[in-house]
Amino acid sequence: MLEPLDLLRLGLGGSVLAFASYTDWRWRRAPNVLWLLLGGAGLLLLALQVALDPSLLAARAPLLVVDVLFAGLIFVFYWFGLLAGGADAKALMTLALLVPWPLALGPFPLRQDLLPPTFGILGDALLCFLLVPLGLLAANARRGVLRLPHALLGLRMPVAEARAKHVWPMERVEDGQVRTALLPSRRRWTDEDWDALAAAGRTEAWVTPKVPFMLPLLAGFVLYAFVGDLFGAWLFGLPA
Repeated sequence: MLEPLDLLRLGLGGSVLAFASYTDWRWRRAPNVLWLLLGGAGLLLLALQVALDPSLLAARAPLLVVDVLFAGLIFVFYWFGLLAGGADAKALMTLALLVPWPLALGPFPLRQDLLPPTFGILGDALLCFLLVPLGLLAANARRGVLRLPHALLGLRMPVAEARAKHVWPMERVEDGQVRTALLPSRRRWTDEDWDALAAAGRTEAWVTPKVPFMLPLLAGFVLYAFVGDLFGAWLFGLPA
């Protein structure tokens, strides 16, 4: 059964997440007004849907309760600094308002799931994020650089270019020697660190691109809308 209000949810969520993905990629920030608009739209659509069919509130109350608890948990994690991305946390909280129960888009999603949508969207986003190493491997293969496992985690980039990029260096100078860290520290990298690499004779260095989680979150939202909760199905063996 096609639910027109769910089409609005899909359009609003996809549009806002797409714009947030662009700003997060370009400037590493997403305006707070996006989440205010999306959260407000979610509440408005929820109120309208319950007004049109009051029985929904009682029938789907458990999903709403879990959604509220999930949004609250995300807020607590963000408040205490357990989530690094503020925009990502705000996006997840507003998606809990926008999609309080599974979408009904005619023949989509292809599988009907028991878990609340926010769990499915986040799970699918995590699956999409796992594609990043494959993309890095493909990019390195195209350049003819297939050193493993480095090629799955980063790219070779001129030091002079890397200074101005959103990257985490995988190499640093320690005790006069260049050392490689496959899981680089996210500490603030200074010009002195880059200067040390250049002084050590490195014109290029392995770096890990800072891929904003907003991108896989957008992909996870679309994947959940049309396919369903693939991560939950894999993790818990949930039936279709």
